Amino acid sequence: MTSSRTTPSLFAVAIALALAIGGALAPSSEARVAPKAGAPSLTIEAKRCLIGPAEDDRSVTVTALALLGSTGDRVTMRFSVQSRQGKTRWKRLLFKDPGNTGTWETTEAAGAGLKLTKTIPKLPENFDYRVVVETRAVDESGKVVTKTARKYVPCKQPMFTATLNIGKTGVFTKAPADAVQPAFAPNTDGSPTPALDAAGPPYLVIPIKNVGRITSEPAVLTVARADTRETLSRWAVDPLKGGATVKLLYGVAPDCSQLYITVQPEGAAPTALTVAQAGIVDCRVPADQPAAKRGRR
Repeated sequence: MTSSRTTPSLFAVAIALALAIGGALAPSSEARVAPKAGAPSLTIEAKRCLIGPAEDDRSVTVTALALLGSTGDRVTMRFSVQSRQGKTRWKRLLFKDPGNTGTWETTEAAGAGLKLTKTIPKLPENFDYRVVVETRAVDESGKVVTKTARKYVPCKQPMFTATLNIGKTGVFTKAPADAVQPAFAPNTDGSPTPALDAAGPPYLVIPIKNVGRITSEPAVLTVARADTRETLSRWAVDPLKGGATVKLLYGVAPDCSQLYITVQPEGAAPTALTVAQAGIVDCRVPADQPAAKRGRR
């Protein structure tokens, strides 16, 4: 017996959960070969993690088989999805309709096994995901009678969208050989950039990295006073290939203390900036130049 169903999307990230459910296995000697005592045996029979630049390209599909052990009358199975970025803690994704997703699927009475296939489409990029598959046995009344067996299926979704982030800055009395002097970018109204900054030395080196896989569009690096946000200058950032970094050279006054810098695509709204694209940097000259550095706070 087979059936299929589609459930609402995940809140906030618009993840739809499509369910393709295989039929419950009828009791048989083959299905009960070498059963384990206690919790049902759980096997991940197939898994597929698809990545891509478009939302419809990104999904994870898992097929799992749970066989009833020596305890219980029915076997149950549940799928859920967790996500995280970097080394942060895993968080379970919440569903708009928890009554139809993340729930336990159960075999008919005396069902020896349960085989389910779940597909989670439209995964947002730049997250690590894992599908959590759980199984346990219940008695005739539906009471849980075994511990829960659990397995995890990972699916990493890289960042495809071109995204420029500011790296660790440093102040040098001599310009590093791998740093480049960018060209001035006009103000948003087309007027020339104000010449309020120093020519250097010393120099503030500002690394800009495209953390996405797609080449970035032309962008603008803005340098402003940390206290008033008064713009000192705007610099053109040429397109960067995915994963590439450019080190931009900016001359600072000898008595410089702090600056506020941002990087964003041309014409983008400042409200769209992330913490990796805007911040206050230390522009003081370290006493033990050229080796010492002072970076973003």
